[in-house]
Amino acid sequence: MAVLFIEGFDKYGPANTVSANVTALLNDGEWTNASGAISYSIVAPLSSTGQALQLNYTTGSVVLYKTLATTYSRIIGGIRFSSNLAGSANAGLGFASSGTQACTITINSTGAISLRTGTYTGTALATSSSTVSANSAHYLEWDITIGASSAYQVWLDGVSVFSGTGNTGNSQTTINQLNFLGGTIGTNIQYDDLYLFDNTGGTNNAVLNTNPRIETQFPNADSSVQFSFGAAILGQVYADSAGSPTGSTLVTGAEVTGTTANATLVSAFSSPPTLSASTAYWLGFITDTFVQLNQVDGTTTGAKATNTYGSGPPTNPTMTTGQPSWIIYGNMTGIAVDWYEVDVNPPPGDISYVYASSSGYEDLYSFPALTTTPNNIYTVAVKGNIKKSDTGTRTIDLRMKSGGTDTGGSNPGQTPATTYGWMDSFFDTDPNTGVAWTPTGLNSAVSGVKVAS
Repeated sequence: MAVLFIEGFDKYGPANTVSANVTALLNDGEWTNASGAISYSIVAPLSSTGQALQLNYTTGSVVLYKTLATTYSRIIGGIRFSSNLAGSANAGLGFASSGTQACTITINSTGAISLRTGTYTGTALATSSSTVSANSAHYLEWDITIGASSAYQVWLDGVSVFSGTGNTGNSQTTINQLNFLGGTIGTNIQYDDLYLFDNTGGTNNAVLNTNPRIETQFPNADSSVQFSFGAAILGQVYADSAGSPTGSTLVTGAEVTGTTANATLVSAFSSPPTLSASTAYWLGFITDTFVQLNQVDGTTTGAKATNTYGSGPPTNPTMTTGQPSWIIYGNMTGIAVDWYEVDVNPPPGDISYVYASSSGYEDLYSFPALTTTPNNIYTVAVKGNIKKSDTGTRTIDLRMKSGGTDTGGSNPGQTPATTYGWMDSFFDTDPNTGVAWTPTGLNSAVSGVKVAS
């Protein structure tokens, strides 16, 4: 084992996704717990692609943690960060054994970096002489052995800022959790491009010191499919003209009376329209009174028009754009491809999915090419948001096929839960060659999921 976890914070929705949705998805198997007096939001990336996670602190506490597969006596990793350096308390990353903090790397309000015994208020074993500026992105890395008098070293932007030996254990000799913790009212920190290694195996067993970046891609075509269409959604029924709805309605749903807080309203079409692939459409609604709606994110891609309810849906309405993005969707049937149901970010669960009930069935998808040509590809993670819906025991593989070689990577035969959760498998080398990935090899590979048993 070498790669323990990687996270680009790219699959919890677009930038400005609101806290309630982000919290639910963080708790959906990828992270063990997202809680505390804090709000979570998805923001623009700290590197060149994807998104980042912002933690807005209102009190000092453990707010987000990841429980690892087993215990480790040495932890190696890195993360990109940016802090406003506000608040009176330090904030940072803690390493814990079942909730007991062994040690913590803190980003201090002065901009200096410290390694502390125990939690974020613990005794500093070492503090950097160099500092970071508020709201500037940097890459922090570490190699820490856990114990009463154990070795440690910390790097900032590829440069060692301190090393030594000390009490990195706080009575612990191993850890099994990574925590984000600390901070007081007014503190916000953004995180991106996280990796965690141990020191075993032939690859990915040492600090990278190369300013690494995690690029997340979603399927854009079927490769070979054996799963069945379950459900799909239309997230955007007017015709579209230059980004606004125009013309007469294509179809009108049945009137629905009454609302219940946090309950989905469904309006059925008596004659569902046939839609064309890659064509933009709009879903509209009209109400006869004021209602409060759940907003899916902080963007303003919606539109509205003034109309009398008794007149019905307007024809050629004069639209006011720049409106909030509400959680409105249409259920679709008759989709001829599988990738369309699984490329939604964030994953919507039972309203867009594919399924299989027979052992050996496999769905593989193509992905867009990398946006840049990297010098090194350290690992490739295949991740899926998966649940088991039938009786009995099932296991799945997250698969990667390169050339003629199709494998389950580092975590084959996983058992999904009966509720949706993130599952992953890592491919440190190209299965077709047995050596490090090349950009060409990765761009031509396909991946997906298989019912292993």
